[in-house]
Amino acid sequence: MIVVDASVVVALLTGHSSTDAIAEQLNRDTDVIAPAHLDAEVLSALRGRMLGRHLTMGDLRTAVARLAAAPIRRITMESPRLLLETVRWFHNLSAYDACYAALAKEFDALLLTGDKGLADSATRAQIACAHVDCSA
Repeated sequence: MIVVDASVVVALLTGHSSTDAIAEQLNRDTDVIAPAHLDAEVLSALRGRMLGRHLTMGDLRTAVARLAAAPIRRITMESPRLLLETVRWFHNLSAYDACYAALAKEFDALLLTGDKGLADSATRAQIACAHVDCSA
């Protein structure tokens, strides 16, 4: 099982140079999950790229259609156990990133992220993690 974060999904949707490295990781497992807020986080990043003129409106629509069709199981964070695990990460991660870490721990899954800070925190907590450089 693999937990993907928004940075990895945005890179895949926009054809970033890291796409091959991400695909290599994803090909190792067909069960891909993410917190349910993934879509909002990805949409926000795509909007920023459009406003920054890195994506056209057509590119944005294509990316959103691909996001909707992506075989990623969205997990709600409503269970008390997941919520409490998420809160444990608040000392060094945003609430959004804490959800990714909590899911990876709860499901004993590999966390695939483009966020170096999230990767470092997960590694320190002995969560299996793969960092892919999705910057610029």
